[in-house]
Amino acid sequence: MSEEIETESTSGAATGAGAATGAGAAEDRHTPAEHPVRLALLDVLAEAGTVTATGAAARLGLSSGLCSFHLRRLALQGLVEEAPRSSGRAKPWRLRRGPVPPAGPGGAEQEREEVADWPATYRRDCPSRTVVEMLADKWVLYALAALRRSERPLRFNELRRLLDGVTQKMLAQTLRALERDGLVRRTVHPTVPPSVEYALTGLGVEAGRLTGAIGAWSVRHARSVHAARAAYDERASAPPLPLP
Repeated sequence: MSEEIETESTSGAATGAGAATGAGAAEDRHTPAEHPVRLALLDVLAEAGTVTATGAAARLGLSSGLCSFHLRRLALQGLVEEAPRSSGRAKPWRLRRGPVPPAGPGGAEQEREEVADWPATYRRDCPSRTVVEMLADKWVLYALAALRRSERPLRFNELRRLLDGVTQKMLAQTLRALERDGLVRRTVHPTVPPSVEYALTGLGVEAGRLTGAIGAWSVRHARSVHAARAAYDERASAPPLPLP
C-alpha cells in the first residue's frame, strides 16, 4: 500500500506541480480528499491541532516530502491551511477554520448567499435538520468510524463485535439508515449461505472525516469534560449557604 501511494504521489508531483492552474487545479481543489494519505493527514491534524510535514511523516511512517505534497493538495481543496509559526523554519498546518473557498465563477456571490441564509438552517423545515439528526446518533458515529478505519468492507457480525454495547436490532437499523442516506454501500455475495458486507461510499468517507474529528476531540478532552461534570455536580449538591 505505501509503495503504491509513494509511486502515485511522486509521479503526480512531477507531472502536476507546474499544471496547478486553470480547470485542472479547480477540479482538484474541490474534489473530496479520499486519498489514504490525505485521510491519514486529516486524522493527525484533528488529533494534534497543528503539525508540520516532518511531524506528520514521523507519526505516519512516511516521507516528509510525501506528506508535504499531500498537505499542499489538501490546502488546494480548502481543507487545511497554514498555521502561525511560533518558532523554527518548518511550516505548520492545521484544519481550515474559515469557510472553504468557493468554486468557479460566481462563487463569492454564492458564498454570500449561503452566509445570508445561515439563520434558515435553524428552522424546523430546513432539509439539513434530518441530516444533522442522523449524524448526531452515537451508533452512526461509531459505525462510520469503524468502517472508515477498516482496510476492507466489514460483515455485520464484525461490526457488532467492534461496537461494544450495540444490539443486533440497533446495528441493523443504523446500517439501514446509513444505506438509505447514501453513506454506506451494502453488498450481498452469492455464497451459500449469502454473505453481506458493508463499506463507506464517497459521501460516507467525507462524513466519516467529520465524525472522526468529533471522536478524536472526545478522546483528547474526555478527562477535562468528566472533571467539569464532577465539579458541577459537587457544586449543585452542596447545601445552600446561609443568608448574611
